[in-house]
Amino acid sequence: MGPMTATHRLRYEGDPAPASAFAQMLQDEGLTVDWEPPYEERGGIVEDVLISLLASGTYDTIKTGVQSAIEKFHARFPGRARITDEDQAEDSGEG
Repeated sequence: MGPMTATHRLRYEGDPAPASAFAQMLQDEGLTVDWEPPYEERGGIVEDVLISLLASGTYDTIKTGVQSAIEKFHARFPGRARITDEDQAEDSGEG
């Protein structure tokens, strides 16, 4: 029997521009990410978006990888989005 796997639902609320960077940060932590990138319209007023992401991996990778990616995102893009791990019910704040 292989390692246990887990999936976490993540909620991203904020600036659409760095959303793909957050998805990449999750992947860099060894997670598989299922999400739909927001449609970006150039030249207009940028409105905040609400995006749902599913991150999956081994139990240990989920346990450490999700929090690590959230921390790295906020360090690189402070105040740009609020990210919540809905399966942990912990609000990461805005930076």
